[in-house]
Amino acid sequence: QLTGLDPNRYGKVAAPPGGEGGVNATTGGNPNLQPEKADTYTVGFVLQPVAVHNLVMSVDYYRVSIDDTISGVGTDTIFNVCANNSDPAICSRIHRNPLTGSLWQTSASFVNTNTLNIGTVTTAGYDIAARYYVHIGRMGKLNFTFMGTKVTDSRIQPTPISASYDCAGLYGAGCGSPTPKWKHIFGTDWATPWAGLVLTGRWRYTGPVDVDASSSNPQLNGAYQPGFGHIGGYDYIDLSASISWGPNFSFRVGANNVFDKGPPIVLSGKLSNCGGCNDNTWVGTYDWLGRYVYAHVTAKF
Repeated sequence: QLTGLDPNRYGKVAAPPGGEGGVNATTGGNPNLQPEKADTYTVGFVLQPVAVHNLVMSVDYYRVSIDDTISGVGTDTIFNVCANNSDPAICSRIHRNPLTGSLWQTSASFVNTNTLNIGTVTTAGYDIAARYYVHIGRMGKLNFTFMGTKVTDSRIQPTPISASYDCAGLYGAGCGSPTPKWKHIFGTDWATPWAGLVLTGRWRYTGPVDVDASSSNPQLNGAYQPGFGHIGGYDYIDLSASISWGPNFSFRVGANNVFDKGPPIVLSGKLSNCGGCNDNTWVGTYDWLGRYVYAHVTAKF
């Protein structure tokens, strides 16, 4: 009833052909939005041990809390918040067909998912970085760099009156794109003594995530397709080489995702866990193009 369904129609509404993903929905802006407000805290230290002259390390803790966050709200969230919290502002976004109770059969039946000021969004964690170089005699110099992020908190309050849920280590219709608890980049550069040739290797790692429907939080918990509830850790190897001719010319060639690792498949339609993904994967998180080979020349005049 809170979602606008006539009790006499309960159990008699035709389901959308594509499951919940087939519900009509509007997207767009909102002239009544208020500005976001944020509190940001960071603290950290830099370590340069005397015993290891060429090593520099840093650890930083960050916490960002945004109030009146401007965001779109998915249909799943709108239904859950309306039914469980009786929020009239959210429930008013559900526009059912008055006769059939449908949300997909006509253009007048839809869910308004336009942007609004949701509750507080909080992100916290640690950034870890290290740099080390060593001379290897006549063979040149090796440089090592490491950058990692540990996410300890990724909380979303979908409306100002509802409870928040933690999306660290999750992805899906409620949490959106994956938020792995750990990811890092480790790189090595070898500055050879041969005509300015530099060889570079890089290891990119994105930690494992679970579909948010598998969470014990009642705002996220729900049915999901077996076999598609977990995305394991992803490793990518990038290689490149560059060489310079004097001060004005340089040439670089390389390949990202050398082993052509494909992206994970994310379901849409019925039992969808694709809350804003593209081409049935998370293009902003994983390499969806596969192996990428490039070359370029720089000339200065």
